Amino acid sequence: FITGHSAGGAVAQILAYHLEIRHEIEVEKVYSFGAPMITTHGHACRLQAGHIAKNIYNFMLEKDEVTDVPTGLPFFYDYQRIGRLFWLNVGNVPEKAYTTTKYRRITRNPLKNFWFETVDDHAPLHYFRCLSKLKVIV
Repeated sequence: FITGHSAGGAVAQILAYHLEIRHEIEVEKVYSFGAPMITTHGHACRLQAGHIAKNIYNFMLEKDEVTDVPTGLPFFYDYQRIGRLFWLNVGNVPEKAYTTTKYRRITRNPLKNFWFETVDDHAPLHYFRCLSKLKVIV
């Protein structure tokens, strides 16, 4: 089992890929919390078709802007993550998680102050609070 939060979640996904593909070491599960996107669209499609993608679980809070990184430059628009995606606290409803295999862009207000308004949305404790209230995966 491999887990990580933020950059650690991205490293966990990449480490799982290298262990399985390059070293033939089986990874049971990867749990990633608030990780940024890790690879280009073309590479993500190849990884998504492989065995390791079925064992990767990405948990993301709807308002966590770190999950949109990297963004802003034209060559980063096609970045994605691999595995299953679980969106938590969508519309401030902590009881449900929405799952998808595609990246879902959340509309954000570019004028808001990133640090003071969103630091709580990225905190590991906030992820664990939302997961503890979770009852239904849609």
